[in-house]
Amino acid sequence: MDSARFLLERLNWPVRFVRLQAAREYARLMADESLGAAALQTYLTWMSERRTENEVCWGLAVLFAERTNHLPSIDALSQNLQRPSILADYMLKEIYGSAAAGDSWTSRHSGGAHASFEPGEYFLRHQGDQIPPLLSLELRRLEQLSGRPFLKQWAFEWQHMQTSTRAPLSGFPYHFLEASLERSGVTAQLDQRQGDTYRSAYLRTLHYAVDKWRMPLDVASAAATKCLPLNRGLVDVRSVDRPQWIGELPDEFAPDNASFEPIIKAMLKAATKTDGLVPVHLRTPLSLKISEFSSLTVSCALLSENFTPTTDEDYAELRTSAWDLPEGSLFSGSSRPLPADDYARPTLQGTRLPFCVDIFPFPFGYWMGDLLHLGLSLPASYIFDKPISYHCKGGGILTEINGQPIGRWTTWNDHWNYLYPKGGNTRCGSVSEMRPADIIAAADRFGLKVGWTADIKIWRREKSYDELELVKKSTFFFDDKEIVR
Repeated sequence: MDSARFLLERLNWPVRFVRLQAAREYARLMADESLGAAALQTYLTWMSERRTENEVCWGLAVLFAERTNHLPSIDALSQNLQRPSILADYMLKEIYGSAAAGDSWTSRHSGGAHASFEPGEYFLRHQGDQIPPLLSLELRRLEQLSGRPFLKQWAFEWQHMQTSTRAPLSGFPYHFLEASLERSGVTAQLDQRQGDTYRSAYLRTLHYAVDKWRMPLDVASAAATKCLPLNRGLVDVRSVDRPQWIGELPDEFAPDNASFEPIIKAMLKAATKTDGLVPVHLRTPLSLKISEFSSLTVSCALLSENFTPTTDEDYAELRTSAWDLPEGSLFSGSSRPLPADDYARPTLQGTRLPFCVDIFPFPFGYWMGDLLHLGLSLPASYIFDKPISYHCKGGGILTEINGQPIGRWTTWNDHWNYLYPKGGNTRCGSVSEMRPADIIAAADRFGLKVGWTADIKIWRREKSYDELELVKKSTFFFDDKEIVR
C-alpha cells in the first residue's frame, strides 16, 4: 500500500486545498470493498508515527470525511494516537460520540514558563507569517480575561516543540510565491511546517491552562477549535462545473468603455432560463486571458428609489455574520435571526439591503480557507417571514423552510491556484440562488425595489516583474421586472 501511504503524506502538503482533497480521497479508499482493510491498517500505522498534536488532527480529518460504517474502532484508533490533545478529543467525540470521552491530553505540556523566560526573536517575528492572527488574538483575549500569561506560555511551548521536532525555521515561501507578487500584496492559501509547530504549541498551552490554571474545559475546547482543520459539514461541499450560463460574458467587462448593465442582464436572464432560480449573489473570476487575478461580483439587493451608493465602497459587498453552529462542527441547522438594519450596506442616500450575507461558521476548519475567504453567501434570515435553516447536501448548501429547499449555494474552481491578491480571493467562483417569488415577497414586505449591484476588479501588470495595479469599476440598476418576475 505504498500508494496509500503516499496519499496520506499529502496531508502534510503546504497547499491546504491538497490536504482537503487527500482527506476526501483517503476516506474513499478506506470505503473500498477490496482495498479498505489494507488502507485502514496503513492509516493506523501512519497515525502512530505522528510527532505533533496538530499532525494527529490532520489525520483525524480523514475520518471527518468518512461515514460511520468504515471507521476504525475507537480502541484501535486510540492505541495509535501518540500525541493526544484537547482538539483531537473534540474531533473524536464528533466522530464517535460519548464513547470517545477522555482526558489523556491534560498533562501533555512542557510545564510552566519560568519567570525569566522571554520569547525568541523568530517566534515573535514569524507568528503572523506562519499562522493567521486569530490564534494570537484568542490567547491575548484569554490573557486579558484571566490575568494568566497565555502568550508567554505559548512561546515557551513553541520553544520546547522546536527543540524536540527540529522543524525547519520556515521563512517567506519564495518557492510558492515570487517576490514581485508579494510586493503587490499577493498572498497564498498555504501552511508551512512552522504552522504545525505554532498550532501544536497553541494546543499545549491550552492543556497547561486546564491542568494548572483550572481553565474551564468548555472555554478551552472552544479555543482549541480555532485549529480545527475541517468543518464536518462543509467537507461535503464539492466543486461543480462552472455554470454554462456564465459563458464568456464576464470578459466583456474588461474594456474601459464596457457597458455593464446589458452584460449583467444577459447573464442573469440566461441563468433564470436554466431552472427558474435567480442568482442573488455571484462571484466569479474572469478568464486567464484577461488576468490571473480578477473577479466579478453581482448581488441582488432591496433598494430605495433614492438609493445613492458611496464612492469608496464596493457596491456588491456583503456583511459577514458569525454563526455558532448548533451541533459541534456540523454545518447544519437553524439560522440565527438577523436584524435587517444591522446588515444594510452603507450608502450616501437611501437604503441598500442585500438578499445574502456571508455566513462564517464557528468552528470553521481552516483547510476550507479558499471557500471561507470567497464567502459562503447565503440568503439572510431577515428576507423571509418564516425561520430558515442551512443544510449541506448534494455538494452545495441548501437554504430551507420547514425542510423545503428555497435556495442553494454552489461553488466551482476556474483554473484554480493557491494565490490571491489583496482584496480578492483564489480563482474560485460561487453562486447563491433563490426562488423569484421569495424575492418579490421580500420587496413587498420591506416596501423597497429589487435592484442589482456589481463590482469588477482586475489586477494588471504590463510586464511579469511589474507590481500589480488594481482597476475597479462598480455599477447598480433597478430590476423593473426584467429578471425577477
